[in-house]
This record gives sequence, structure tokens and C-alpha cells, in this order.
Amino acid sequence: MARMKGDDRLRSLRAAAREYRRQGYTVVEHPSGDQLPPFLRAFSPALIATRDDDKVVLEAKRREELIGSNEFVALATAIAQHGNNWRLELIHLASRRPAAVGPDKANLDRLVARSLAVRDTGLQDAALLYALSVLEELIRDIGAQHRIKVSQLSTRAIVRDLAFLGVVGEDTVEALDRAWEQRERIMRGETMGASVDSDAVAALVAACRDVQGAMQQLEAA
Repeated sequence: MARMKGDDRLRSLRAAAREYRRQGYTVVEHPSGDQLPPFLRAFSPALIATRDDDKVVLEAKRREELIGSNEFVALATAIAQHGNNWRLELIHLASRRPAAVGPDKANLDRLVARSLAVRDTGLQDAALLYALSVLEELIRDIGAQHRIKVSQLSTRAIVRDLAFLGVVGEDTVEALDRAWEQRERIMRGETMGASVDSDAVAALVAACRDVQGAMQQLEAA
């Protein structure tokens, strides 16, 4: 992974580093070489924070950087397989990608298949984060199609507007609420790996297909 740039990214990482140091962690920003344990030396994480009872690998990513990211999936897999008090924490940054029409069916099939494949290896936490990032991008795309000012709103606010307009249904809203709750638990280190509800990943995949179908109907109208 490349060294991360951008003021909001740096601010978020520095704030996280300060908080971990306040809690008694040893923090290394942009670690490399011997600063990394052997199982992480194939990666370039943004930050690691360690103390006796907890070891954190922290990344700050935009949604579009997560979609299709083999490196992020590989990092999550390496951490989950290693165990020994290591965990991955992800800071979600606001998207800077211009509004788009979203992936075509073949590309969406590839994206959701990747998420399901990760889930089937037992890494439900990584699969949930991946599928959720895909759905959040689709939500922002369909919001832009409906002239919602997506650059000024959170994904939660966009979903509320889309639900009010009848563009997305209760199943999609419930899938997102469920996934956001589980993502918060993952970020707090309360759940990892197989303890994440695997049905939540399937619900996100179904919601992705529903939202894409609604986008295609609008384009055809």
C-alpha cells in the first residue's frame, strides 16, 4: 500500500495516534522493515499501536479505495489468521470520487463474489467491511442520480432521503443499519472473524443488487 496523502487522512491518523498514545500504546506511524512483525512485512500499514494486551493495525481509507482492493483484503486476512491480540482498525474517510453511474452487472458480480469468497474462508469481518463499502458507493451513486447533494451528506442521510422517495426499500435500510452496527463493533475490537453475523454479508449483497437494479431502471426510463 502506498504512503497515504491528503489533509483529512493525515489529520485522522494523527488524531488516532494521539489517542492511542494517551491510552498507553506504543505508536509507530508508517512503519517499515524491522518496525513490523514478520507477518506484516509484505504490507505498508499507516500506523501500528501496541501494548501488552492489544496490537492494532490502523488504516484510513476512502470507500472507493476499498472497492476491489486486493491489498486490503490480504491485510485483513493476514491479521485475522495471525491472531495473538492483533486486530485491524479502519478509519472511513469521506469520498472524493465524482458522482458516477456505478458498476455494470458484470463488475458488480465480481465485487460481490469477492466479498462472498472472503466470507466463506471464515473472515466474516473483512467480508462485511468489503460488501458494505460496495453498497455505500452504490447508495451515493443512486443518490446523485436522484439529484441528492451527495457531496454534502453522509451516507446515512442519503439513505434516509432515498427511502423517503421510495427509491430504496426497507430491506436495504435494514441491511445497512445492521452492517453499520457490526462495523462499529469491529472498529471497537468487540468482534472479529467468525463472530460477525455472516447473514449480514448476504443481506448487503442482496441490497447491492437491488440498488443496481433501481439505477438501471432509472437510466432506461
